[in-house]
Amino acid sequence: MSCESPFQDMADLNHLHYQKESDLSQTEHIANIPILFAKGLDPDKPLKIGSDNMIMGTSEFADMYYVGHDAKGTGSTRTSINSLEFQMQTLCMEFVTNKQGAETATGRAISADGNNSLLSAMALNLADTAALVIKTMAKFVLVDDLDVTIDIHTDYGVTMSSEELNALSKAYEEETLTNEEYLTELKRRGVLRAGFDIEDNLTKIATFKAQTAANTVDTDSSSSPSPVVDVSDAA
Repeated sequence: MSCESPFQDMADLNHLHYQKESDLSQTEHIANIPILFAKGLDPDKPLKIGSDNMIMGTSEFADMYYVGHDAKGTGSTRTSINSLEFQMQTLCMEFVTNKQGAETATGRAISADGNNSLLSAMALNLADTAALVIKTMAKFVLVDDLDVTIDIHTDYGVTMSSEELNALSKAYEEETLTNEEYLTELKRRGVLRAGFDIEDNLTKIATFKAQTAANTVDTDSSSSPSPVVDVSDAA
């Protein structure tokens, strides 16, 4: 079974980019080396070029100078290469290209869904294939009916603007979001690292608060003043 690579177009553009870059490099190399041109000199006399030698011509039209390429055509070639690189960047991963103007959250979400459709499908197919491989390997060691579940992060390109971060933080401060929901959104939008364990973090926070409360109670008990005894009543 064979199929066309989803990056075939990218490979074709990469090959074209190599050709153009190679041609431009060769052209610039030739243009940077001028050619010595001379006229009106005696062809029978040897021509020696150097700082310790003088060249004389008997003709009134004798002249000698360097001829170089102005390399004006390289500018259009460089522009073509830049355009090609932009196509490669856009084709490879659209969400890394620069987008001018303001963009709403809805528009950004729709764009992210479009960008992630192919990447998400590839990631999910990879997870299914890996699970099948693990099950097959388990059968070789006589382990049947092995339950394999592979979770792959597929929220590619989901970002958070400063306005969204402020709104999310405000909702958390107003207690309209739980700690778990707040951390989940931060993780999904790339603020927290992909390997961040939300449950472990909440457990550590709860343990820390419990220890702090216990230490506070112990401190209050040890620092409470001693009872005052009125000796006048005893007398």
